[in-house]
Parts: sequence; C-alpha cells; structure tokens
Amino acid sequence: MPTPKYKAYFNEMFQANQEKMMRFMVINQDYANNKEKHKKEFDTLGKEIQEIISAWQEKLCHTMEKGKYGTYSTKIADKFIEEAVKYFPYYHEIGIKFSKK
Repeated sequence: MPTPKYKAYFNEMFQANQEKMMRFMVINQDYANNKEKHKKEFDTLGKEIQEIISAWQEKLCHTMEKGKYGTYSTKIADKFIEEAVKYFPYYHEIGIKFSKK
C-alpha cells in the first residue's frame, strides 16, 4: 500500500529540516517536564517549526483549494498537522501565554 501524500510530504519536510526538527523534539520533551523553564526556548524554535510546517502544508494543499477538492484540502491539512502532533505533542501550545493564578 503506497504512503499517503500528506505523510510523504511530512517525511520529506522532516528530512529537509532534520536538524531543527530533532532539536525541537528534544525541546518538546524538556517542555513536557518543566513548562515554565523551557517555555521561551520552546516558543522561539516552535515559531520556526510552525513556519516550516505551514509552508509545506501550503505546498501540499494549494492546488486542491481552488478546485472541486476544496473540502478535501482541509481534511488533508488537518491530517498533516496531526502528523506533526505525533512528533511534537505540545505543538498547539507554541506561542500560548499562560497566566499564573
């Protein structure tokens, strides 16, 4: 069974940016252990990772959005992000400010 296109794109993106991706995986693990201590570093590198992922997501979906597969494009984009979350479980916390009570 062939690899789905979104997974192939994700793997290609990961390989093309392997050093940053691996560094962010480590920071993601450190962040899980101590969010306050690693928040700044997590957000700084996380912004770069978000930009890379967004660019590749755009590359994957841009032609679908204009045609009859527009709704399918959204599903593919979501699957692409889900793939990122598998590697970076705290991906959705990049740039979020937490307030102390």
